[in-house]
Amino acid sequence: MENPILIALIIAVLDAFPIVGSGLVLIPWSVASLIAGSYARGLELLALYVFMAVFREIIEPRIVGKHVGLRPLVTLICMYAGTRLFGGMGLFALPIAAAILTDLNNNGVIHFFRGVTEAEEQRSDEPEAV
Repeated sequence: MENPILIALIIAVLDAFPIVGSGLVLIPWSVASLIAGSYARGLELLALYVFMAVFREIIEPRIVGKHVGLRPLVTLICMYAGTRLFGGMGLFALPIAAAILTDLNNNGVIHFFRGVTEAEEQRSDEPEAV
């Protein structure tokens, strides 16, 4: 493969946009490789796309939520709503705004909603006994 760094950079930039995504490059490339007879490369590219899609949908909101201080579902909703309402900037701006509001609320600066205490956060991370 020629210029793997450049191809990876292009895919990474496209993957940052929720509507465009990495599939814009990986799916046609996979199909073209399969048609051209390069079955191994075509299947590898397809497997890479499936892995990236699953990672984005399942694992990424948990990672972002943990670092930002929001629950994964709230983070995912903020990312989706931000994108729909404000485009690419909203993808980052709305979760950041929600994290700031949550932090201000938990520190008592504002009283917008009931904050989650450290003890409640630790209990929610522990698995429930059956």
